[in-house]
Amino acid sequence: MNERQLANMFKDWEPIEFTPKEWKGSAILDGEAVEILQTTLDDHIIKTQTMRGSPYIEPFKEKIFDWEDTLMLTQENLTMWLEVQSTWVYLEPIFSSEDIMKQMPAESTMFREVDRAWRKLMNQCIENPSALHVIKIEGLKEMLTTAKKQLDEVSKGLNEYLESK
Repeated sequence: MNERQLANMFKDWEPIEFTPKEWKGSAILDGEAVEILQTTLDDHIIKTQTMRGSPYIEPFKEKIFDWEDTLMLTQENLTMWLEVQSTWVYLEPIFSSEDIMKQMPAESTMFREVDRAWRKLMNQCIENPSALHVIKIEGLKEMLTTAKKQLDEVSKGLNEYLESK
């Protein structure tokens, strides 16, 4: 039973895509695609955790644990991805301004670094939106973690700048 459930979960992921939509010369994840991803993740995490408690797990225990690790990492990455996306969408028009770039050179440099990484990531999604491909992009977690930290710094600098005006 567990082996068939696991195979069905793998099969469920085949049609799922990280569907990007055009946004001001770049792309962002489409809300409907995110909803499908999140619903599938939630469902499969519960199923996998239930399978872990089965007395019949032993023959495919490693596969189940590996799949659960993949699902948990995907959930972490998706959460961070959406946080980065939200902040990037907010900051992108601000840091497109030459005036702001001149007045906030350190934050502008950090934003440009994130912007390049973001555009590269979204281009990878456009080239191959398959969720099974996207969740295995090399360095994805590190890229998102770095982008979030940098965007948090940029936001902090922007808030300080705006408060001083």
